[in-house]
Amino acid sequence: MVRFSLRVKLSLLSLLLLLIPVIGIRASAALQQNLLASRQEALMFTAKSVATALAGRPGIFDRELFHSLNQGRDLYLFQLPKPIRLNGADDDWPMALSEAETFGADAVLFSYGP
Repeated sequence: MVRFSLRVKLSLLSLLLLLIPVIGIRASAALQQNLLASRQEALMFTAKSVATALAGRPGIFDRELFHSLNQGRDLYLFQLPKPIRLNGADDDWPMALSEAETFGADAVLFSYGP
């Protein structure tokens, strides 16, 4: 029967305890890769379903179709000439402000300003 010294036993125990976090980190990285791949697949599936729903309807976004909107229920988005900068100023959409509507003001629970 082979007897190991205390040094050998402590060394093996130390190696085992150092191996546990390494295995955990590798498993975490593999899990993260799998989650990212499934998220990408879900996004591609959603994009394909939207593209399928919109296929064959070239005039679906014509502005003439939106004259019959119910202003209390429907929402129409205007195309802006340049990208919006999130700086708190409303100078990014001066043309669209004249046609702006307020939605859900009766459902606001708390507001910091007007």
